[in-house]
Amino acid sequence: MRKTLSLTLAGVVLFGSVCLAQSAPESPPREPAATISCAGYDKLMADLDMIGELSGITKLSQRIDKPLRMLTESRGAKGRLALATKEPWGGAFVVVNTLLWEMYAFFPTTNIGPLVELAKIRAGSMATEQNGVFMLPFAGTTLYAAQNNQWAYFADSVRTLNAVAPDPRVFLGDLPKRYDLAFRLSFRKLPQDYRNEFVPRLRESAQLCMEQMEGESDEQYAARLNLLDHAIRQLRYVINDLDDVMLGWNLNTKEKSTHLDLEVTAKSGTALAERFAQIKGGRSDFAALLSPNAALSANVLGVLTDAQAGEIGGALADLRQSAAKEWEKEGLSENERRAASQFLDELVGVLDKTVKNKKLDAALSLSVDSTAATLLAGAKVADAATLDHSLRQLAANSPKDEKAGGQFHVKVEPYQGISLYAISFPTPDPGLVTLVGKRLEIVMGVAGDKLLVAAGRDALPRFKEAFDQVRSGHGKEVPPFQVRLAVPSIASLVATLSKNKRIKAGAAMLAGFGITAGSKNHLSFTLTPIARGFRARLEVEGGLLKMLGKLNQLTGWINLTGWIDANGM
Repeated sequence: MRKTLSLTLAGVVLFGSVCLAQSAPESPPREPAATISCAGYDKLMADLDMIGELSGITKLSQRIDKPLRMLTESRGAKGRLALATKEPWGGAFVVVNTLLWEMYAFFPTTNIGPLVELAKIRAGSMATEQNGVFMLPFAGTTLYAAQNNQWAYFADSVRTLNAVAPDPRVFLGDLPKRYDLAFRLSFRKLPQDYRNEFVPRLRESAQLCMEQMEGESDEQYAARLNLLDHAIRQLRYVINDLDDVMLGWNLNTKEKSTHLDLEVTAKSGTALAERFAQIKGGRSDFAALLSPNAALSANVLGVLTDAQAGEIGGALADLRQSAAKEWEKEGLSENERRAASQFLDELVGVLDKTVKNKKLDAALSLSVDSTAATLLAGAKVADAATLDHSLRQLAANSPKDEKAGGQFHVKVEPYQGISLYAISFPTPDPGLVTLVGKRLEIVMGVAGDKLLVAAGRDALPRFKEAFDQVRSGHGKEVPPFQVRLAVPSIASLVATLSKNKRIKAGAAMLAGFGITAGSKNHLSFTLTPIARGFRARLEVEGGLLKMLGKLNQLTGWINLTGWIDANGM
């Protein structure tokens, strides 16, 4: 018996195989607590063609659509798959009480026969029909199916069928237009008992995955556990303020790109809604640093809550201790270590004041090629005068001659009315030498309330170039948070620096396929505000998808052709 992509159509049907209810008298439609949305048959077929193109398979949709139709006809279905191909499919989960969920799936068709045949083929058994309701035995339970106007419904009980919405699209809203596939959970429609149990269950699941990693110190492991525990405790306070959580995926067949969105909203008038209202984009003084040609670029802009400021303050204290321990290993003289320690204390103090000010504006970019790596970063800081004074003291305690300085050297250079502080020391990792030279140079400068840093190859000229751009610019609009990676460049960097042979080989292979991607080779994560909440988007550009497709054709990681042939398509 063929068990083909009937799973694509019948998969949503079969989520009703978890039978929780018995038949009951007819009841009015209830608004679901959770919904599943599929954009429709036409969009699914277009997605399959794009996936096939990336995998080296032409007209993939035809290889699946034709056998699927023939399969149902050969089993005696009355008519072809009579789906309204532009209408959405979906599923709904309705909370009856704290012990009972009801579930149903719906498809846009006036002829339920072919869909019943698909379910029968998957179940491997005969269906019975009574008063227009089909009963399909499956895995020890029963699916119930019926035609209702322009829709075919599959449910876990007759009672559920009697309570479905006449037009289920009303529960999907705009999800089918925005996403190929989406899932939305409405927390406000969950019983309080469900919400009370959510956090303890999440904690149990998370702890199962929190084993100490290879090479992770006990201190690092403890810090990671504390971070997880804090995040879960914070979740306990916000769970009752949540409104909707939505996860949506879309494949853009025109741009040949794809993205995955997470949208979270809060109930109006809640503390969480006020917190989400602080997530805002705006003008950043450091937007000029976000080069489209960078291997890595990122920015953050916004206002911290008191809790967030406290968390970051604690992380800065931990960073101070870790840095002090690392410097003890570098063989610095007593004077150098004392000067460096004083500077670090004052730097952390300035950063702590900046965090307590609770206003963030910062950006960075990393440029990488086969022979050079340069990092640029900028941020608004509180008490910039103290930071400039600390840098001047650090320079005063540094040997005047770099050769005499040995491990650590600082020189001062005037530029455009400010002082530039060029700090250099032996490159700590031999793998970095080809990218930054034998000595790592870090250039820092303070202008007004702005701190600018450049590190790596050609740090001084790159600093001056970036400083001119930042000073002359009037700020550009940026989202509250974004990270953008040029994957081939990052893979090349990993291949250069990694000491793990398997990681090194895999990264080198990925970097080698970078020419396939062209300029659209980015993976990005962006946070943007929406009404009473935020949207977090993970996006993969078309060139990167093409690169991954070519890599898959070579390695056979996902053998789509073999799967199709094995299933008789």
